Amino acid sequence: MEKEIISLLKDKSVTKQAIYRKTQSVFNLIQTQLKNKAKKLTDIISSKDGSVKIEYSSDGEFDARIKFSGDTLVFHMHSNVFDFPKEHTIY
Repeated sequence: MEKEIISLLKDKSVTKQAIYRKTQSVFNLIQTQLKNKAKKLTDIISSKDGSVKIEYSSDGEFDARIKFSGDTLVFHMHSNVFDFPKEHTIY
């Protein structure tokens, strides 16, 4: 029984770490794209109205924000691994 528990924990840990690394990699790409998009849009819009700014900010590797005209879009990386049963309404 102990060997089965250890095997299960090992498999789940490996899977969780692989998913975390992939999620982090994709979120880094999203952050880069958001930075670029904010700059590009600011350049386009500021040529028409210099008071309008689109700002990118981040509080770390799990968070990104785009702020424009008083509105803020928040992007948050969630790294927990979970699954829903096949009979769940989400499917």
